[in-house]
Amino acid sequence: MSFPTPARTLLAACLAASLIAACGGSPDAAPSTATPDGPTQTHEPPAADDGEVTATSAPGDGAEDEAASTDAAENDSEGSTAAGESGRGAGATGEECGELSAQDAVERWIADVPPAFPETDPQDREAFEAWGTDNAETDDYDACADLSWINLNLVNPTGSSPTAIMLFHRGEFARPATRAPVSSGHEVERLADDQIAITYHYFKDTDTSAATQSGRARSVFTWDADEEAIVRTGDLPPGKTDGYEDSAGGDGSDAGGTAPDSGGGGSAGGGSAGGGSGAGTPPVPGAYAGGGGALPAGAIPATTFADGVAVIISPSGNIGCDLGQHSAGCGVVSWLHNQTFPGPHGDPLWWIDLTSGAEPSLLPKGDPAYFLHTNAQVIPYGSVVYSGAFACASQEAGFTCWNTTTGHGAFFNREGFWPF
Repeated sequence: MSFPTPARTLLAACLAASLIAACGGSPDAAPSTATPDGPTQTHEPPAADDGEVTATSAPGDGAEDEAASTDAAENDSEGSTAAGESGRGAGATGEECGELSAQDAVERWIADVPPAFPETDPQDREAFEAWGTDNAETDDYDACADLSWINLNLVNPTGSSPTAIMLFHRGEFARPATRAPVSSGHEVERLADDQIAITYHYFKDTDTSAATQSGRARSVFTWDADEEAIVRTGDLPPGKTDGYEDSAGGDGSDAGGTAPDSGGGGSAGGGSAGGGSGAGTPPVPGAYAGGGGALPAGAIPATTFADGVAVIISPSGNIGCDLGQHSAGCGVVSWLHNQTFPGPHGDPLWWIDLTSGAEPSLLPKGDPAYFLHTNAQVIPYGSVVYSGAFACASQEAGFTCWNTTTGHGAFFNREGFWPF
């Protein structure tokens, strides 16, 4: 049976409406058109007049999307935290690392370290007694640590020369471990990012050479974030102080003292000097009290020789003596290098001749002194050593050497020379 064209059109429309209703659709849904050669195309409904577009999600997708969004947010947060912690210089306090290399740090702040021998004219210090930049020990410098260190040595060090320890907070120089260098060996160990320990070696009465420094004193240095300063606790070698009010000493430390081989003001041939020790009356102010007398009961024999001559030095290395059986003399190294007492012909007077047995005098020395070229015996402060008829007492104030037969000798330090 055939239907007229208008009837066919109406029938097709009714069938289409019935199919849409059966599938849960709506008569208002977008119509679709088919083309013989292509897929069905869907036309989106026009936007509402206020510009709002409604988005529809498939059932069940909402919870999964919400969880995915939460995970993404948490991941972003964790990623930001990790990035902050791993960034250079972002430690527990959030402080940045220093920007200088170890060598640059030495060169920038070495002038802030007190000199090893403050009595020396600064213009003369460079040649012998200045801290060196090229031989600084920089392996333990860490520009990102709360506390790190660099060891300084003299430009021309000897085995007994003093050293200084520079302490740094995140690459910035904070202070030296002690204002005055401690003339002894030491070891430094890291305890934590903000804490180190220094174990100092020092001479005991029973020690006879630098190789047998049996004394030990341990100090702990901590960066105090609240005070923004370094605090020391523990011990230093007897008679030494760190020179800082923010440090607390332990048993046997910070007992006070003077710089090695330094006495009061004086000049060649006269003046006053620092305090002495021992029984009796010092032969000159500042000298060892037993100087000029018989050999003290506690004196120890010299143990290091070169060509039969005993060679000894002070703990600082600035004073040394060559003591033979029948001739002897002592020299002050800073006098030699600084020409403290120039002779009539321009040669420095730096050698104290003890040979004659009479009151000694200052001389230039043409031949090299043995103690300058030998691993000499270090005489601890408070000790007396002898070889033949000659004896020398080592004090922090200086050396007192004399002929035990004639009683003549001298007290001397970097400041001057006082014969008796």
